[in-house]
Amino acid sequence: MKKKVVIPVILAALVASAAVFTYCMRIDKVVYTGNTQYDESWLTRTIFGGLAPNRLTYYLFHRTHASIPEVEKYDVQFTGNEAEVTVSEKTKIGYIRYMGANLYFDRYGTIVESTDAVYENIPEITGLSFDSLIVGQLIDTQQELTLNSVLTFSQSLSEYNLPVSRADFTDTGDIVLTMKNVSVQLGTTEHLPDKLFQLNALYPKLKDLSGTLYLASYDGTQERIIFRDSTRTATETADEGPQANDSILETDASDG
Repeated sequence: MKKKVVIPVILAALVASAAVFTYCMRIDKVVYTGNTQYDESWLTRTIFGGLAPNRLTYYLFHRTHASIPEVEKYDVQFTGNEAEVTVSEKTKIGYIRYMGANLYFDRYGTIVESTDAVYENIPEITGLSFDSLIVGQLIDTQQELTLNSVLTFSQSLSEYNLPVSRADFTDTGDIVLTMKNVSVQLGTTEHLPDKLFQLNALYPKLKDLSGTLYLASYDGTQERIIFRDSTRTATETADEGPQANDSILETDASDG
C-alpha cells in the first residue's frame, strides 16, 4: 500500500515542480528595438511561437531564427521575465515597379517589400527584365550580368545621400541617373566608386541646375567634368556654337 501511495505523491510533486518551473520561465514583456516594419504582436508570435511567450519553449522549439522578409537578423536577450529583441532590418537599396506596386530589394537582390510608398533617396531601377518578382525571393532574371551591375551600383549608391529617383540600365551596359532636373551619364560600373564620389562632391553645384552631367569616362584622375546646361535656349546659343551650353566643373582631382 505504501508503494501505491508514494508513486502518486512523486508524480504530483513532479507535476507541481514542472508547473513552477514553467511559470518561472514565463515572459511577461517583450521589448523591440530597431523594428519599423512589423506589428509587434505578430513578431512575438513569429519569434516565440503561437502560445504565450516562454523561455523554455523558445529554447526548445524556436531558437532557430524565423525567416522574416524584411529582417536581416534579430537577437533575443532575457532579463528576468522580460525579453529584449534587437531587430536588424534589411536595407532597401532599390525598387522595381511591378504590377502597380513598388517592389524594394536588398543588397542580395531579395525582394523585401511590396508597397505603394516611394522612399526618399532609393532609386527606381529600369531596364532590367525579369520573369517574376516575389516578396522574400531573389529577383528572377536571366540577365545575370545586368543584375550584378544593378546590385553593385545600388550598394555603392546607398553609401551616399543623393536624391537619385531613377537609374536606367541600358542595353549597352550604361547607367543613366535622374536627379531632379539633372541627368547623369554614368557609363558602366567601371570606376564606379570614383564616379559616385565625384557625383556626391559636385551635387551642391548641380542641385539648382537643369541639364546633363557626363561622368561616363571619369576614372578618378580627370580634373574637369562637362555639364551641359539645358536651360539656355537654341536662340540664345545659336551664335556661340554647338558647345555653348557646356560648363566645366572642377573635381577633387584638381586639388592635388
